[in-house]
Amino acid sequence: MKQIIAIALLVILLASCKKEAVHKFDPLFIGTWSHQEDNNEFWYLDIDDKSYGSITLYDSSGNDLQVYGENPKRWRVNASKNLLYHSLFNKKFHIDKYPEIAQQTIMNGLDTIEPGKTYMILDGDFFVE
Repeated sequence: MKQIIAIALLVILLASCKKEAVHKFDPLFIGTWSHQEDNNEFWYLDIDDKSYGSITLYDSSGNDLQVYGENPKRWRVNASKNLLYHSLFNKKFHIDKYPEIAQQTIMNGLDTIEPGKTYMILDGDFFVE
């Protein structure tokens, strides 16, 4: 039994080695990010200054459909794989574009990013702070 626990801990440590807390990797990740789906569902990603936060998905009526991290979980980045993780075993996103400040208005579906706003692209979806 002790061997199984030791192996499990080793696997967890090795899996998390290449992941860095987002606030240390790039402070532009810190904030509350939103994205609107075509069906009027809204995604909100909360990332605080210590990389803890949550994910909430709301339907078009404002009812929360899903909450990841009711107890705040840590956000991490694996830059070599361009992945953003919400805790080790929860949700992950492919980072298509790291956070940056928009230089001009960007229109993408229902998402509009005004100049000066910070945005990122995860799994092909635009998120704006």
